Amino acid sequence: MNRKMRFRHAFCWLLYLAYSLIDGSLWGGSTSYYWDFTYWLTQVIQFYFCYLWVFPKFLNKGKPFQLAGGIILALLVFQVVRILLQQVLGTYFFGHGNFSGDNYIARMVSANFYFGTWMIGICGAIYATEQALREEKRNRALREEATKAELAFLKNQINPHFLYNALNYLYSLALPLSDKMAQALVKLSDMMRYTLAEHKDNLVSLEKEIAYINDYMAFMRMRFEPAFFATFEVTGDISNKRITPLLLVPFVENAFKHGQFDQPDHPIEIRLIIECNQLVFGVSNRIFLGQKDSSSGIGLQNVRRRLELLYPGSHKLQITKDSMNYHALLRITLTGTTNQ
Repeated sequence: MNRKMRFRHAFCWLLYLAYSLIDGSLWGGSTSYYWDFTYWLTQVIQFYFCYLWVFPKFLNKGKPFQLAGGIILALLVFQVVRILLQQVLGTYFFGHGNFSGDNYIARMVSANFYFGTWMIGICGAIYATEQALREEKRNRALREEATKAELAFLKNQINPHFLYNALNYLYSLALPLSDKMAQALVKLSDMMRYTLAEHKDNLVSLEKEIAYINDYMAFMRMRFEPAFFATFEVTGDISNKRITPLLLVPFVENAFKHGQFDQPDHPIEIRLIIECNQLVFGVSNRIFLGQKDSSSGIGLQNVRRRLELLYPGSHKLQITKDSMNYHALLRITLTGTTNQ
């Protein structure tokens, strides 16, 4: 919940509290303020118990039985909190609780069940409405991003076949002169083919993304060896996994642009771990103190934006940096499989 949303919630609750106190003062005695305030506080506690835990955890996760259990627990929370505030503390302060007389327990439980159910319904309606508005905003942003990307592509479009043919021609020229140069052109051709390719559903097999990273590192190795020290470890079953193309690459590029990799004691370390549908991708490097690349962190800013749009609520990105080291750790819940 952002700052603007917190302000709206606080304003509505304070307005409701003011109404409750004014209304109670017209009909009750000197203790009515206490009953109205504690009833309001009980509703606040139950509302956010549902709003922050029950509905986010179970409503959209396909867990109807857990959702029903969470709602029952929310009703118990309403019962317990109101009994403590109005019956226990009320008796301590005023000599009696809000409910008294014959059958007061049955009347109290019945009233709490009614008002607790009413508040859960309101909370559910508010939560669902906010979720729908957020989803519409996200879809609108996705459409805008897609439109911008399409316009940028049309503006800067290069015929891929021309590019591939040009690289093949350069390869044929380089092969008699330098095998290393020819291999570098092969790697560059594979990388550009992956970058320019159109991908179904904007997803590729994780194996292709890993292959691109390996090609990129191989190209950098040919460029800088023997002063090249970097490792890339992959753990877990990467088959039948799909990911947004070029999502992991900016982290690797950033490490080589701004990191030190010419010392064996401080290599760039890249790790990818698959645990079921959980992907963990980490990049660590020693910061290069000299000016290695003039570009800013636009690439990583774009990655953050893409993660927000394409993996909402199913990713976590942690970036830590000190005077010497830089660490990026990305966790994603992957969706979908591929038979490629």
